[in-house]
Amino acid sequence: MSTLEYRYRSLLAWYPVEHRVLHEEEMLSVLLAGAHPDQTRPTPAETFDLIRGALRIRARHLTGGPATPWRDALAITGLIATVLLVAEGLRFALNVVPPALRVISLRHAGLMHVPLPRLLVIYLGTVPYWIAWAVIAVLALLGVRRSATIGACAVTGVQVAASWYGTNLPTFRWSSLAANLAGGVPLVLAVLATASLLLSPGPRYGAALLGRRQVGGAVVLAGVLVAFSGWALGDLVTRMPHPMTPQQAFVFVNTRALYWHHLQFAVLVVSTVIAVAWLARSAAGRRACALLAVPVGPVLLCWGNAGPGGPNSTSLRVSELAPIGLVGLVLVMLGVRLAELPGRHRARGRQGDTASREV
Repeated sequence: MSTLEYRYRSLLAWYPVEHRVLHEEEMLSVLLAGAHPDQTRPTPAETFDLIRGALRIRARHLTGGPATPWRDALAITGLIATVLLVAEGLRFALNVVPPALRVISLRHAGLMHVPLPRLLVIYLGTVPYWIAWAVIAVLALLGVRRSATIGACAVTGVQVAASWYGTNLPTFRWSSLAANLAGGVPLVLAVLATASLLLSPGPRYGAALLGRRQVGGAVVLAGVLVAFSGWALGDLVTRMPHPMTPQQAFVFVNTRALYWHHLQFAVLVVSTVIAVAWLARSAAGRRACALLAVPVGPVLLCWGNAGPGGPNSTSLRVSELAPIGLVGLVLVMLGVRLAELPGRHRARGRQGDTASREV
């Protein structure tokens, strides 16, 4: 084997095995026939074309090949991650936009002297991000997958770059705005949604796998989480029913705040249990639970250990989420394997019985 042939075969190894079995020798013959007599290595153009073709075929197998539990799990995960991103954007709109409008009205009344552009950046700087994900969600669910994928890759890429900028260069210009995009939970959800669009048939296919009832249930659960993480219900719970002395008001507000915190945590746990019960009915759903443990597990743990108000999902950094999330992924997958073990033994037993009858 010549050096050139060896290097061509190394590049052809990027292709799936079944593709190489059918086409490797033919492709190798074409490459060697077009090479110069003294050529010892593939040209940059050939290298690029071969690797690009291999990645394209592998992506085609992932998105359009035979269904596998992990491919379907990624599609379901992408759907749920997209729903949660839209819900997080709605929570932002309910919790941040009204206070921002009140602050801006105070500035117009002459009671504040902060420049308007600075106020807009502080309060509403991340609005384009949430709008972008709402548009991506609509495109993905309508089946306009190419545009949704391009948009998701662009938005997630900008978010990753902004997260690094805001975290590592805090004294630079606009670093505070970039730091707002460094929140761990939205970033992890964005990565999962983008991976679903790139490596699986996408959220629309995930919705078809779950069915209308479960998709509607996911939307309802997301709405419940938005309501219980908003300030409106919290104000109703902690609002004083009648005038009190300062000491009485302090005790009342702290007691109600602690009650509200426990209620929020209970709603979060119950919603998670309901979602897991729905997803655990299929192999793909169980693996989707494992993938979703990466963003959800740390939130549950941190909320349980946090004080009144709970952790803000955008305040949890990836460095804090990653270790807990990966442990959650491993533990959930261990549980999935153990739960599926009896079924595998039964399947092997049936195969053995069939083989013995045939003999």
